[in-house]
Amino acid sequence: MFRFLCALLLAALVSACGPRMVTSDVTRFHSLPATGQAAGQTFTILPRANQVGSLEFQTYADLVAGRLAAQGFRPMPPDAGTADYVVFVDYGVATGPVEVRSSPVYGSVGFGYGYGYWPHRFGFAGTMPFYHEPIVGYDTYSVTKYTRWVEIEMLRGLAYRDQKVDKVFEGRAVSEGAGRSLPAVMPYLVTALFNNFPGPSGRTVEVSLPVAEGG
Repeated sequence: MFRFLCALLLAALVSACGPRMVTSDVTRFHSLPATGQAAGQTFTILPRANQVGSLEFQTYADLVAGRLAAQGFRPMPPDAGTADYVVFVDYGVATGPVEVRSSPVYGSVGFGYGYGYWPHRFGFAGTMPFYHEPIVGYDTYSVTKYTRWVEIEMLRGLAYRDQKVDKVFEGRAVSEGAGRSLPAVMPYLVTALFNNFPGPSGRTVEVSLPVAEGG
């Protein structure tokens, strides 16, 4: 029994010490060349009508710009009007259903000690739970899930300036979790979206990233 409890405690400690992860489902459609062949081409990130002047949008746009620059693209200011690609960034949080969960309540066995007069000098009292005891009930609790997402579209700049739509990349990263703070999750969503960029077209892949210390 002692060995069993020690093994159970060790397993719990190992699980608790493992890194927390942000897991995203990443879907991409594109006609871009392989990584490295787009080096030197330029891009500019433009806001949607409802994003103009938004500091939140600018924060996320900077994250995307940094990832594009890491792929060899060169950023250009929005008013330059000559970029090879025009990029749009959309994002949001959706409240999912409330999940009702339960955890088992185990039975217990009594133990203890005391002193008395002969012939009943010792006695036992108190309780202590043992995991081998049968389940006597369940505690229920609820968890609300949130869906955090980011979408990126890349259009050919020349066609866009001619008021035409010629998309070369559509990408979406979606993550579900108990936290609804989009600013906290966005760096992981953007990183997942650019993992092995541009990635396989027409497929959804799962990307898991460890949460930074203190995150």
